[in-house]
Amino acid sequence: MAIIKHAARQTLGQLIGANNPVVTVPDDSQRQYSWTKKEVDTYWADIQKFRQARESGKESASEYFIGPIVTITDEHVKSKSLLDGQQRLTTSTILIAVIRDILWRMGSPGAKSTASNIHRDYIARKADRREPMEYFLVLSV
Repeated sequence: MAIIKHAARQTLGQLIGANNPVVTVPDDSQRQYSWTKKEVDTYWADIQKFRQARESGKESASEYFIGPIVTITDEHVKSKSLLDGQQRLTTSTILIAVIRDILWRMGSPGAKSTASNIHRDYIARKADRREPMEYFLVLSV
């Protein structure tokens, strides 16, 4: 039986992103990404409902909870394996990438700068030009 050594409330940026170890989905522990338009529409409707509650000043809308995400961190905190939450975390990453792409296509210097920052902070990083891109969320085969 697994023992939970540490449970923490984290933002998406604290879970994946530039200052965190890469989160990988082990091939043997998770099914492939399988959300259809129905699940994505439900997720998007939930985000819209949260946004409306937040704009109306409801105190309960101070944070958006995407659900529990369970990871195992290696001894030296160099990597995390995702055990639960792949569908939600992957869909959140796709949403962030779409926002990045829309900003980039807007073409203004400010929008392009924000798009680059989103990519660097939430999608992937490169140690230097000769290194391959390191994505913050790596899905199973």
